[in-house]
Amino acid sequence: MTVHFPNGPVTGALADGTTFVLMARGVVVEGALLDLVDLAPSTICVEWSTPRTVSYVTTGQFLDLWWTARADSALARFGLLSASLVRCEPIQLQLRQPRIVGSGLRWTVTDVRGLLPHESGACVLVINPPGSVERDVSSRG
Repeated sequence: MTVHFPNGPVTGALADGTTFVLMARGVVVEGALLDLVDLAPSTICVEWSTPRTVSYVTTGQFLDLWWTARADSALARFGLLSASLVRCEPIQLQLRQPRIVGSGLRWTVTDVRGLLPHESGACVLVINPPGSVERDVSSRG
């Protein structure tokens, strides 16, 4: 596995072989809206080509990539975290229309396979770009 830290602007578009990982201090869910609260300023990228590469982009760059690709929706997994362990099984979501709201990011959720909390603490959102297969970026994968 290669770890890469980009210095310049990110170009291109969301790639089928890249998974994005966003982390936040909390989450609020109201109806079809999922708000990541106090979102981390960077987004981790895992490229599944050989060799596997891990890098990051700013969350703003991630949004630029999303909108440049004119992405309609993406498959994602949502998990709640505590200091010592993951507190629930990941919940599969279909996400659309990311937008900045305050210090976080708001998504429209179009499909949920599992039970989302109305409000909770630290969380992670693993996003597979449109058309890609679900990948496991956990420590098991």
